[in-house]
Amino acid sequence: MITVFPRGVYSGCLTVFPKYGVAFDVRERCVLLADVHQLHANTPLVGEEGFQRLACVFYYREALKTCKQ
Repeated sequence: MITVFPRGVYSGCLTVFPKYGVAFDVRERCVLLADVHQLHANTPLVGEEGFQRLACVFYYREALKTCKQ
């Protein structure tokens, strides 16, 4: 799951899944649920001075709770 908290003006940084020929422009109030085992990447990010883009990526694995620290 990916969500973004942007500030300012920017373009690019689309999340791309080449196998399917799709790209997602994840912005404020968007949530993208995806199979992270599929090849994916981001397009270049270009912004005006002072812009910010905080992307939060959340994941869960069933065996995560049994991992040792």
